[in-house]
Order: sequence, then C-alpha cells, then structure tokens
Amino acid sequence: MSSLDDLFYFDAVVRYGGFAAAGRALDIPKSKLSRRVSGLEERLEVRLLERSARRFSLTAVGEAFHVHCRAALDEAAAAEEMALRLKAEPRGLVRVGCPPGFGEHALAKILPAFFAAYPKVRVQILVSMKPVDLIAERVDVVIRANLAFDHDQDLIASKLGAVGIVLVASPAFLERHGNVARPEDLSQLPTISYPKASDQDLWILYDESEIPARVRHQSQVIADDFAVLRAAALEGIGVAMLPQAVCLDALTTGRLVRVLPAYHAGESMMHVLFTSRRGMLPAVRVLVNHLIAELPTLMRTKREQA
Repeated sequence: MSSLDDLFYFDAVVRYGGFAAAGRALDIPKSKLSRRVSGLEERLEVRLLERSARRFSLTAVGEAFHVHCRAALDEAAAAEEMALRLKAEPRGLVRVGCPPGFGEHALAKILPAFFAAYPKVRVQILVSMKPVDLIAERVDVVIRANLAFDHDQDLIASKLGAVGIVLVASPAFLERHGNVARPEDLSQLPTISYPKASDQDLWILYDESEIPARVRHQSQVIADDFAVLRAAALEGIGVAMLPQAVCLDALTTGRLVRVLPAYHAGESMMHVLFTSRRGMLPAVRVLVNHLIAELPTLMRTKREQA
C-alpha cells in the first residue's frame, strides 16, 4: 500500500499543475517530487502522469486514481482533526459579524451562558450591514438576513428564524401628528428608514390577508444602522420601519408604539453562516453550535412578544 506522503505529493503535483509549481508551493525540490511520483507509478505499475518539457496531464488511470487519492487525504485530515478537537479545550478569539441591533438585542442575551461553559473563549462582534467575505476578512461566523449564498459551495448556512418588520413611532410624535389610521396617511408624515438600492421612498405594507399596500413617504432620517433609526424614533422624529427584535424593549415599556398594527412590512430570515465544520477551530465550533441551539428560541420568543 502506498504511503500517505506519496499520495500527498501526487495530489500536490496535480493541484498545482506540475512539479515545479508544486515544489515552489511546498518548498520541496522538484527532483524529490518527481522521484516520489515515479516511485508511486512503479509500485502501482501504471502511468499516472504524462509529462514532457512542454506538456503535463493526467492519464485516464491518473484521473481515476486522483479522485480516490483526494478522498483518502481528506479522510486522513478529518481523522487527525477529530483527535485534536477532542483533546483541545476551546480557547482564543472568535470573530462574529452581525447586522446593527442584532448584537445588542440577541447575541448579548445568549453569550453569558456560553462564557460560563467556555471561559477561555473571547468573542469579537463586528457590526455592519455590508456583505462580509469570511475568508478575506478573517471572520469566523456571520449572521445575516436573506443572504444569497447558494452560489458559494464553501459556505454553510443554518436558519435561525424570521424577524418581522413593523412600523413604530413615539407617543409624543403621534400626539403631535395624530394617529395613523390608513397606510396612505404615512405620505403626510416624516419617516425614518434604512437605505435601499431600489426606490428609497416606497414602503410596501401587508394586511392580514397579505394584500400589499404601496405607500409613498418622505424620509426625514436615512441610516444603515438600526440603533440610529431606533434612537431617532424614540426622539419623536418620525415613523420608523424596524425589525421587531430591535424595538421590542421600547414597545414593551411604551416608549414606542406600533403604527398601523394591522399591517406589517414582511420579514427577514436570519441565518448563521460559516465556512465548513471540517478544519474548524474548537472555539468556533462550540460558538456556532451555541448560536444554532439558542438563537432560534430567543428569536421566536421575541417575535411572539412583539
């Protein structure tokens, strides 16, 4: 049976497209790689590669062999990772990206129990509404709404739950401007909104029968930070469109009230997004598992309370 080292060298030559390129990538002499692959071919009594000064390609046998070679290397890596993971105590920094408001109203609620179980793990929360490249930006986990990630097979997503979008305003604002009885009344009032790539001053609301009402409005404040939008609503600047989770505490205490409570503005499906469980550091793995286990229940509770 061939050694894993020989399989590793053969795979490297195939992946990098030649002996010279593989040698540079692995910092191994080209001559050593050539000897190891030639020795592998001799033991197997087959030709795996066609090579010349100008040409490099896999033979038909080489192509089939490489598929099994890659699978063997992956399984060996998985076995080693499992052994290391089982003996390793989760520790170190985990970088988590999330949209504005989610850290304050969701993550902060579930982290105390996590730190009690894993005191050597540190969490850095990166708040942004911009798309995150997990690999390029060295982010371990991202929480996002309605992500289009199906095209990237290297990413894994788990649904956390839906977040309802509602209209709210301060009691002082409604006292000055009067109660809003119909969706079209919003066109006469200052509003607070999140920037959109489409029509900025158009809201689409739905009643219980899910019939849409298209409402033109004039945004007094536009911001890509839910905390800013919530603060503006609390100050009585206008009617705001916000996720329920962001304004639940203010609704509960009466500092904000629902506007047009028979209507809603749809919902966003939240996901936790990460690269792959294979090769994942223990600290990242336990945090991902905690998010998946705890956030759906918390989000469902907030939705029911709202």
